[in-house]
Amino acid sequence: NEEQFRAIVDDIRNQKANGHGAEDSADYVELAGTLGLGQAELSSIERQHIDLEAGVIHVRRKKSKETFEVPIFHDASAIIDRRLADMPEDPSARLFGQDNCKKALAGACRRLNLPHFEPRSLRRYHITRAIRKGVDIPTIANWQGHQDRGALIVKVYAAEIDRIHSLKMAAMLGAKPENVVMM
Repeated sequence: NEEQFRAIVDDIRNQKANGHGAEDSADYVELAGTLGLGQAELSSIERQHIDLEAGVIHVRRKKSKETFEVPIFHDASAIIDRRLADMPEDPSARLFGQDNCKKALAGACRRLNLPHFEPRSLRRYHITRAIRKGVDIPTIANWQGHQDRGALIVKVYAAEIDRIHSLKMAAMLGAKPENVVMM
């Protein structure tokens, strides 16, 4: 959930002894959860893949070699701007020098007494958050680089989708119809 995600990022950011540097590790975890990218995709982002004018990052799925675009979400823009400012101008300069966040994530979960979250949990957090905010499934699938228009997301997140839909439908029963004028 959002509270746990924020606590994990803050905990990592506040660590003094960290092999990659607390800021780098916290940025990595925060962007993984904010952009919904896996470690392979996130660690391969180079300066040339980031299009600030269009507001997107061009991502290449490591498994399939397919490319897709992820919006630079509001929550991610400050981190991306800061990291770009600190990077060499070389188009092939990587956004991150590290390839994963396993140790930082495990350490934060341990220190915060949270369940052990895997890096893949950050992608699941992003997808669940998008579903709860009402983003349509085909859009979420596009952000994940899925070619199936959301079939996999519907299958994996069916319980969450059903819950959100049920709550929306229940709210409709309590709403005043739009075509009724009160006298």
